Amino acid sequence: MGEFLWKKRGVGLLFASLGLGLYALINGWLFESVDNVKINIFFKSIVGVICFLVPLLTILFSLLVVLGKKTNWSTLLKAGGLYLLSRIFHFLIVLTKNVNDKDFKLDGQLVFKIFVDWNIVAYVGFLIFLFFVFSRMKRFKTSLYDSWFSGFFDLKEEQVLTALFSLFIYLSPEIFSLLKAKFYYLNPLNNIDLIAVDRFTLLDFLNLTLREIFLFLVVVVVASSFVKGINGFSRNHVNWQLAFASSIFLAINANYLIQLSLANYTKIVGYSVLDGASLFQILTLFLIYYLIYLLVNRYIYASSLIIMLTGLLVFSNIEKFGLRGEPVYLTDFTWLKNFKSLISFINGGRIIGMFIVLLLVVGLTIFLQTKFLRGRVFQRKRKRIVLLAASIFCLWLIGDNTRKNPHLKVAVLSDFSKWQDGNILWLGNTPTANMKSLSFVWYRQLFTDPMDEPEGYSQKAVMEIRDRYIKRAEELNQSRKENIGDKTVIFVLSESLANPNRIPQVKLSQNPLPEIDKIKAGTASGLMISHGYGGGTANMEFEGLTGLNLDYFSPTITVVNNEIVPAMRFIPTLSDFFKEKIAIHLENAENYNRRNVYNQMGYNEFITLANSNMLALDVENYGVHPSDASSYNQVIDNLTTDPQFFSLITIQNHSPWVDVDGHITAELAKAGKDVNKTLSNYVNSIAQTDTDTEEFLSQLVDAPKDISVVFYGDHLPGIYPQSAFEKNQNLKYQTDYFIWNNRKGFENGKPIVRTSDFIPELLELLDTKVSPWYALQTDHFDQVPNQQMLGAKGELTADQEKIVSDFKMIQYDLTVGKHYLKKDDSFFQVKK
Repeated sequence: MGEFLWKKRGVGLLFASLGLGLYALINGWLFESVDNVKINIFFKSIVGVICFLVPLLTILFSLLVVLGKKTNWSTLLKAGGLYLLSRIFHFLIVLTKNVNDKDFKLDGQLVFKIFVDWNIVAYVGFLIFLFFVFSRMKRFKTSLYDSWFSGFFDLKEEQVLTALFSLFIYLSPEIFSLLKAKFYYLNPLNNIDLIAVDRFTLLDFLNLTLREIFLFLVVVVVASSFVKGINGFSRNHVNWQLAFASSIFLAINANYLIQLSLANYTKIVGYSVLDGASLFQILTLFLIYYLIYLLVNRYIYASSLIIMLTGLLVFSNIEKFGLRGEPVYLTDFTWLKNFKSLISFINGGRIIGMFIVLLLVVGLTIFLQTKFLRGRVFQRKRKRIVLLAASIFCLWLIGDNTRKNPHLKVAVLSDFSKWQDGNILWLGNTPTANMKSLSFVWYRQLFTDPMDEPEGYSQKAVMEIRDRYIKRAEELNQSRKENIGDKTVIFVLSESLANPNRIPQVKLSQNPLPEIDKIKAGTASGLMISHGYGGGTANMEFEGLTGLNLDYFSPTITVVNNEIVPAMRFIPTLSDFFKEKIAIHLENAENYNRRNVYNQMGYNEFITLANSNMLALDVENYGVHPSDASSYNQVIDNLTTDPQFFSLITIQNHSPWVDVDGHITAELAKAGKDVNKTLSNYVNSIAQTDTDTEEFLSQLVDAPKDISVVFYGDHLPGIYPQSAFEKNQNLKYQTDYFIWNNRKGFENGKPIVRTSDFIPELLELLDTKVSPWYALQTDHFDQVPNQQMLGAKGELTADQEKIVSDFKMIQYDLTVGKHYLKKDDSFFQVKK
């Protein structure tokens, strides 16, 4: 090593002076910038002594750069280009950090401040001045290069540029913020902010020093890769450094575009984006992109593939966020199995435009590959395999650190993963994607357990709960006379139905739901708390049919049918008490894995438009989807005189909302013409639902058997901007519900319920006997409010906490636990 440094003494001295100078400079800034930190005088003295060397080290580094044998005006011009590149990176990160800040303004003054760092500009000006002076001292330079220490100036242009680019990157605000974070620790409650430490120990100092050394080495590697990659590109030569540099460059751009596609202009705990989110996602994207280069091993093809995949993701995010207010999740890729339904949600003109762009990109890619950068990126197979394995391991390591208990803990990653989780995760995946990046949400979907294991979970604990609620069911059943299996029950999930008149900023020419409001006034009714905005139908459907509570699953769960159901041994549902059970959804049976789910629930028939054992007949559209009247007719046509259970999901009011017949106008304050037109179309569509629902119930009134209807909207349509809910976020998740019976009127329905409350509420209203499982659900329904019911500062009592604990234990066992409870257990049976 020593011999190498001696032979390359100029290179060693160049980077040693750069590193030591940066170390002294950065530590001086750090100790000055952090408040409330008591730093030992010993550490201050060390830094102080080194700081005296800063001018000397600066001069030394400058001389090595200026007197380098390969340095010329072209070198300094290239250095200027590298400075501009480092500023572009900084510019994109600044934009990303402010995508959710509605007060952020990109004016000329800010752009100038971002692109002009006076410290660096002054230093580069100093270098130019030195070079101008020494370039005219030709005799001095000649004698210098002929002297015994001429080897110190035997520097290649690449080495000079690498050193300067390292300087530009290391002095960026992003690197400084990483180092400054060493002075902080996470609040144990994780609910306020980073808190300054009150003292600085020797261990802290050594830790900081090691962090600086590590970051410096990383920056040098990155800078060297960029310089060599750019040189290769200019010479039409492919090398691994070009792929490395391109991966970073594309990752920084993609990070901005992805987060921009999700911008919703909201802040949480004072942040629009958490510190570290950009670096987290850039690192992830870099590894994925580099993996693509490794797999494809052709620069043009791999670059084109990366650009197309990123473009499709950004486009999909824009489309989905516009429709449902949420980003693309990993589970959404299952829609590729049903591509026809997927593209039906997208405007035809956009699809054609996207297809034309893809064709042009493919054509351009083929042309470029035949003319430029044609060689393989990685020449050695063994090296390629090692890098593949290393990239995959790094991706796994990042994801593993999003777990509650990672296998291999990396402090920076683990700290970021836990930071502000208490304030963010419970809000759902969309705010998490906004605040901590979309890649963070994807990692949590892959690596986070669907549900935390309850404390004390064991077979003994489960059986104790089982025995306790067997007794509780006996108590409840003493006063109940009816059996649910002797009735007919129809669950109606009305797609996107929620009256806009509850949103203050919406002005309506008339109420679009007068009949439903009249029905609600005469029966058990109120508002239902939805888990989604603009989407989440399958989750509401599952929660309503099973009584399981989505609040107790991990907030990373996006589609229960795909992420929870496959692990379940059986699904206890209300339909288990009926011999004849029919599901109806006039769409593709494959959507959200419904065919398999209903089959696992034991349904006799699943009436759909495709991929099912029973296809619907006489279906008419209203707008672009089958009408609610057609959906209701499927129920009427299949009614018999025997007890039955129906699960009906309508589709009429699903996006897109196109022109339909109707005279109701709707206007949202400060919204554009297109938004108000879409809102008016939606309002007239649900007005038709109002008419069809009243007609449907009127047909059930004279049926020769007892029929109950549980009717609810699954979520609000994704039409409204975030500003519509600024004063009351609860409005974003409240829809209409009622429970109606054709033979008697119901009273005392709860004014606000969860979807999981429908089963126990129905059983109470019908005065029917309950199984121990439904006795637990009944106590949960009667006694345990959720956060929206409690309010921001509400707390559960000890008795309520006990019911929640029991509920979680049973839910965990049924879903992702060890399944101690079996399908035929008396816990799920009504004792006769």
